[in-house]
Amino acid sequence: NSKKFETTSGGAKVTGYFNATSGLQINGDNASGRIQQVVQASNGSTVSIGTGYTNVTTLAVTHLNTEKVIICASCHLDTQSSNTGGQGDFRILATNTSQSADLGAHSILAESSRLRWFNTMTVRDHRGISSTTTYSLQVRKSNGSMTANGGGGTSTLVILRENPS
Repeated sequence: NSKKFETTSGGAKVTGYFNATSGLQINGDNASGRIQQVVQASNGSTVSIGTGYTNVTTLAVTHLNTEKVIICASCHLDTQSSNTGGQGDFRILATNTSQSADLGAHSILAESSRLRWFNTMTVRDHRGISSTTTYSLQVRKSNGSMTANGGGGTSTLVILRENPS
């Protein structure tokens, strides 16, 4: 019995989380352009991390070469089942029919064992390619023992697709 959705003179207001199960179409101007699509993919299953890049979660989006694509990622990592720390990096990889591109990588470090932590990254795909692109949140370790999403954690990709401003 608490208000979560209401109409206002300027549109509508949602209090709390808004969950769109098959994507969200937003038609309205904002400071950076017109948002065409917001899509999300999450993975809550435990993923063992090796020394080569391992996909934690992926999401495919079709876009035009004139559109801006912003990718936000959160990655839940842990060394809970390990007696050592862990070190490595995580990245966003964009793959389509013409090429693959590393859109950004960040180092990760667990200085001791039995840690759980979140890493976040926001990148922009500005390559100007018209295609369906698969964006992958990937992790690899250089030493130690590490998993993604252990202990009930979830890793998520959120894609914002905009018209050019």
